[in-house]
Amino acid sequence: MQKLYSSITIILIVFAFGNKAKAQAGVGATYIGDYSKMGGHETVNLELERGNWAYRLSNLKNARYTFTLTMKDNSTREVHSKLYADSANNRSYVMDDQKKIYCSQTRRISREDGSKQIIGIATDSCWLFKIVSGKINAYSFLSEGAGSYSVSALQTGTGVIQTFDERALEQMISNDPKAMKAFIKKEYLKAIEKFNADN
Repeated sequence: MQKLYSSITIILIVFAFGNKAKAQAGVGATYIGDYSKMGGHETVNLELERGNWAYRLSNLKNARYTFTLTMKDNSTREVHSKLYADSANNRSYVMDDQKKIYCSQTRRISREDGSKQIIGIATDSCWLFKIVSGKINAYSFLSEGAGSYSVSALQTGTGVIQTFDERALEQMISNDPKAMKAFIKKEYLKAIEKFNADN
């Protein structure tokens, strides 16, 4: 009987020390929140960078505006909406009285910003708003500035508008050291603006 008690005692001691060692091995529960906060901004930026335009549209600042839509039949209608992403169909749309109006149903979209008119060209997937003009034009799927993560297309001069590609942009600006400095930091809009200013 004495041996049985001794064996049970040894097992309990080993079990207790084993659990204590496991608890100390990782980050304690009270610190998880702090570690999450430390990596949060970086993680969000990485997700935005890797996400497609629909993911980015859903996660970037996107205010409601009064937009004028020019439909395929050239009729116009006004809607007060923000821009939405239909991820399943890879298309953007606005809401008009509980009804979705997709970009592919329109020729263009526009809104007033003071004395300036902001125009979006309709494509099959989203509206493209010119956000930088010059030797390289940059287009966004948003009608307001939202930084590099909103760049969705590029155009050299009056050439064909092409989907934004990091490598293509790098080739366009590779001879401009100031632009490349911004590019390396993933500040794509700043890189394009610097290139345009220098060329």
